[in-house]
Amino acid sequence: MLKAMAWILVFMGVVVSGVELQQMVDGDGDNVVFGFVLATFFLGSGILLLRRIARRQRLRGAGDQAAADLPLDARIFRMAQQSAGRITAVEVSAAIGVPFETASEALASLEERRACQLLITDDGVSVYRFPEFETASSKRDLMELADES
Repeated sequence: MLKAMAWILVFMGVVVSGVELQQMVDGDGDNVVFGFVLATFFLGSGILLLRRIARRQRLRGAGDQAAADLPLDARIFRMAQQSAGRITAVEVSAAIGVPFETASEALASLEERRACQLLITDDGVSVYRFPEFETASSKRDLMELADES
């Protein structure tokens, strides 16, 4: 949508410039200065908007590529941090774009290395808990559960 608007501004700037040039050639150039100022505004706005869009896409692409270059463990840690310390293999698979089996194996490996803990919900869902990334309220909830036992 924004890109289309930028191209419309550029197009309008070209059209207004053409009209003003034609008026100068025909000798009807009473408001030529205003017309060229308007054309410059349209062209400049459109070009600046296109450059901003291109810059944003380059930055977004660089960030995506940098995240994809990280090892799977690091991407899982980043995801756990964004998810308040609790994630499932299905969530990892969907967010990172790896097969479910790969996500399950990676989480099991992290559990074996004591980077996280496996919790099984009443519904049988395996949830991996990363205590370092939990929020204060989720840590407090867990302590209350431990006190009840």
